[in-house]
Amino acid sequence: MLEFFSSLYPRPQVGALVKTLKQLLDNLGRFQDTAVQIDHLREAARQMQDAGGVETDTLLAMGALIGSLFGQQQQARIGFAANFADFDSKQNRLVFRNLFAPLAGKGS
Repeated sequence: MLEFFSSLYPRPQVGALVKTLKQLLDNLGRFQDTAVQIDHLREAARQMQDAGGVETDTLLAMGALIGSLFGQQQQARIGFAANFADFDSKQNRLVFRNLFAPLAGKGS
C-alpha cells in the first residue's frame, strides 16, 4: 500500500521507505521460498522411496539439491538481521512517524 499511495507523499522519503521495505520482503521471500522447496523435495523423495524403484543417484541428487537450498536459506537467515536493521533504523522510524502520525489522530 505504501508503494501504491506513494504519490500522495514526498517522493524521496517514501521512495527510501519502499526500497528498504522491498529489501526486507525480498529477504523474507527467499527464506520462505527455500523452505517450501526443501519441504517439497523431501516429500517427493519420501514418496519416490515408498513407491520403490527409485535410483540411489536420484535420491542423492535430491539430497544435494536440498543441501544447496538449505545453504541459501541460511544465507537469507543471516541477511535478515541487516535487512531488518536497515528497515527499522531510527531514520526510517522518524520518517514513518512524520509521514503517518498526523493521519493517526484523524478519526473516521
